[in-house]
Amino acid sequence: MRLLSLDTSTEILSAALVEYADGGDRRVYCVERSVDAGLGHARRAMPLVAGLLEEAEWELKRLNAIVVGAGPGSFTGLRIAYATVKGLSAGSTVPNLAVSSLEAFAAPHRCYPGVVLTAVDARKSRYYSTMLHYGRRISPDLDLSAGELAATARATAREHRLEAPILLTAPGAGQLYAELGGPSDFCLAGDWRRPPAAALAHLALGCVRRGEFDSPESGPIYVRKSEAEIGIIAKKKRR
Repeated sequence: MRLLSLDTSTEILSAALVEYADGGDRRVYCVERSVDAGLGHARRAMPLVAGLLEEAEWELKRLNAIVVGAGPGSFTGLRIAYATVKGLSAGSTVPNLAVSSLEAFAAPHRCYPGVVLTAVDARKSRYYSTMLHYGRRISPDLDLSAGELAATARATAREHRLEAPILLTAPGAGQLYAELGGPSDFCLAGDWRRPPAAALAHLALGCVRRGEFDSPESGPIYVRKSEAEIGIIAKKKRR
C-alpha cells in the first residue's frame, strides 16, 4: 500500500511517501522531506511533492490514497494543503482523507507514560493544542493562552493520575516552554519540531484499508473563526 501525505498546518511544510507491506503496518519504504516554508507554502508544496514522486519513481495514479493534515493551524496553510491534495486527487482519481495534524505531531511519543501536549502557535498569544496519553486523546482540540493551557494540562494530568512531566511537542512547543518559564513539571521533547507527514500516513492507514475516505465537501479543522468571519458577525450584531 502506497500513500502520499502532506502537512502545511505550521511554518514547516512536510510531505512524505510511505509504502506498507500488504496487510500489515510494517513500512517497507519511507521518504520524508520538510522545509521551513514561512509564508511560501503555495509555491513550494507542489514542487516538493513532485520531487518526492520523481525520487521514488512512483506514479501518482498508482497511489492508494493521499493524506492531508487537517490542522488546526495556519488558516492559509490549511487551505493550501487542502487545495493541493484535492487537486491531486481529482486529477488522478486517487482518494484522499484528512488526519489531525496535532495527533500526527504527538504520534512519535505514543509510548510516553505521561501527558503528551502538542502546541502550535495560534497567534494572538494563544496556542492550538491537544493532549494524548499512549496515543489516545484525553482532550479536545484547544485554543488557549499559555497560562490557560498549562493549567488545563496540569488538571488533566491530575485527573488521569499521571505523574511524569508533561511532554511538550510540535512546532510551538519551544515557544510555549519559554513563555511558561521552563517549569519543572513540563519538559520539551527532543524532536519537538519533527515534521508530521510520515506520521499522518501511519495514522491514516486503518481508514485507507477500510475504504473510509473524505467527501469532496470536507474541510480543515479551524477551531476558531477567521478574522473575516469575526468581522461579519460583528457587523451583523451592530445592525
